[in-house]
Amino acid sequence: MKPFLAFAIAVGVAKIIWIPTERVKSPVATYGVIGAFVVGSIGFIGGFLGPIILRPESPQGPLLGIFFTGPIGFVVSLVGGIVYGLKMEKRQRK
Repeated sequence: MKPFLAFAIAVGVAKIIWIPTERVKSPVATYGVIGAFVVGSIGFIGGFLGPIILRPESPQGPLLGIFFTGPIGFVVSLVGGIVYGLKMEKRQRK
């Protein structure tokens, strides 16, 4: 039951992200938003669950994902997605 619930949540998040970005014609916004949510989520999950798995006796382990890896992954990939989107837009103009 749990894997089905996780899959259903993943499909719901994908619909929330990808359906609105189909209407946006700018690759800058599309790559920025999608990259930020995907990499930010991976950073958050890795930073949250990694310390729990590796050092379960540490009570402050999950704070790494909440305050550092999640937000840093979000911001870095947002900037990276915007830069990549600008390059793609430049190629489309040629």
